[in-house]
Amino acid sequence: MEDPVKSPYERRKILFLSEFLPSHHGHGGNVYPYFVLTGLRAQAVDHVTLVPDAMASFGKPWCSHACKFKSDGWVNIGSTSVSTKPKHWFRFFAQRLRSVLKKLLRRNFAASVHAVPKSPRLATTDCESAKPLRPRLAKGLEDYLVRLQPHVLMVNFPYLIDSLSDQILQRHYVVTLTHELIHERVEAYQDQDWKLDFQPLSRSQEKRLLSRSQLVTAISEDDRKKLKQMLPHNEVVTCFPPIYESNHERVFSTPRAPHELTFLFIGSGAVHNRETMRWILDEIWPKVSARYPKMKFHIAGSVCQHAQDFASVSSVKLLGRVPEATDAYRDADIAFAFAISGAGVKMKLLEAIRFGVPALVTEETLRGLPVGAKDVFPTVFSASDLLKLIGDFFIGNTTLTELQNRQQSWADTQLQPKNLIQPLLNSLPLT
Repeated sequence: MEDPVKSPYERRKILFLSEFLPSHHGHGGNVYPYFVLTGLRAQAVDHVTLVPDAMASFGKPWCSHACKFKSDGWVNIGSTSVSTKPKHWFRFFAQRLRSVLKKLLRRNFAASVHAVPKSPRLATTDCESAKPLRPRLAKGLEDYLVRLQPHVLMVNFPYLIDSLSDQILQRHYVVTLTHELIHERVEAYQDQDWKLDFQPLSRSQEKRLLSRSQLVTAISEDDRKKLKQMLPHNEVVTCFPPIYESNHERVFSTPRAPHELTFLFIGSGAVHNRETMRWILDEIWPKVSARYPKMKFHIAGSVCQHAQDFASVSSVKLLGRVPEATDAYRDADIAFAFAISGAGVKMKLLEAIRFGVPALVTEETLRGLPVGAKDVFPTVFSASDLLKLIGDFFIGNTTLTELQNRQQSWADTQLQPKNLIQPLLNSLPLT
């Protein structure tokens, strides 16, 4: 009997440093890295994720966040999540990391979040004199790296680059996982006069941070082109979120009668989600509900706390934070994968596709999607557009089942995880 063919990446190790615990459930900071690491693990690339408990994100201690987002396939050891496959990793790190973790946990890793600038635009910061955006990590991290000997050090978001010493950056192959061009998100928020609820970066700050990596990943091909223009001397590859799984559980079933459809919007309490939800509630839903009073609008996620004034509206149901997104999608006929501003790729659309629930989008949602997306996702610009789509469902020009089948066929062609993760694998020094 022949031995099974081994992956060329067998037993290669990646240390993933993050302020957000990778998880299949949560916001983009959790979900995107979770599926990137899962895609790497499918190719036999081992990984360890280090999330210091005392590290804060916008003032929230990580230990409480980590408890809420424990995901399958991870074992929490203090501030460290270790892949349970292969099992010998657990024994190895359980024995050797206790002293290092104690050193890490004694330090205060609170994020130094910049104040929101009063000016309408961020001032350009000189790259050489810019202050570090994160304090240096403890010496314990360097000891940890010596013991682990990872082939790659991957950082979630560019902010943490400033927490790594020059010695670490010189000794290790560093990859930065970007979720968007942060300075573009800043500009989009300021164009809308929205409060910045994240740490802003100017273009020069972002360039300074990313230029310290050997490899930068872009979440879409559009972002890759922009990053390459900004970083001509760095390698930049596209790593579109490998979230879709053709064999994942589909919660979409036979839809209700057209006049009894249930729509779903799910999102975190981030400003862009709050503003999008308010746009639906103020501009879209009243007109839909007036014509079709039996239709329902469900809202899930922490964004619900910003819609309490609609709690008494009979056609609106605030689900709040749900333990699993499956619970929310199971009761939905159509997903509102809407966004009215922002940057990067919209995870709520990919999540709807993953659960098999047909999705409607706005023009902003289509940003960064692979070819053909415009042809399979109906775009809503106003209430009249949505009412016309519902009318099509009534008269049978396009049934929801047909719409769902078209979207799933597109995903089967364009979103296969192995194909999406391959450009990153090809660029990593793992063979």
